Amino acid sequence: MKKITGFTIVILCGMILAICLAGCLQQRPDPEIGVKNWISAVNNHDYNRLYDLAPREIRQQINLQDFITAQKGNPLFNPGVSIGDYQITNRTLTGDTASLTVVLSLNMLANGNGSPHNTGLFIRFEEVFENGEWKVWTG
Repeated sequence: MKKITGFTIVILCGMILAICLAGCLQQRPDPEIGVKNWISAVNNHDYNRLYDLAPREIRQQINLQDFITAQKGNPLFNPGVSIGDYQITNRTLTGDTASLTVVLSLNMLANGNGSPHNTGLFIRFEEVFENGEWKVWTG
């Protein structure tokens, strides 16, 4: 029977530690993906997707129908309004949570003559990584 040396034990411990760290440090997608998904849902007036993008904690506080009713009063869903480009001005990422401050470029048709104009809107996105995707809530 072979004798186990101290060097062998150090190597085995190092391999076990490396495997454990690899599992703990799984790469998460960039939280900007959550912002992109949210913008897509808003532009498509996809209330179901927008609700699905909300974190579990929010979905436990409001049912889908009440969520949809609340969104009907949201000016981002008005006819002639869409989100064009965006710029992230601040981002904080800590484990499974992220906070992004974003300037949205709103494309709007003016009342009356129908000529378009753009305006910027600052929104803070709070995100939680749940079930393999960034869940998004705006504050």
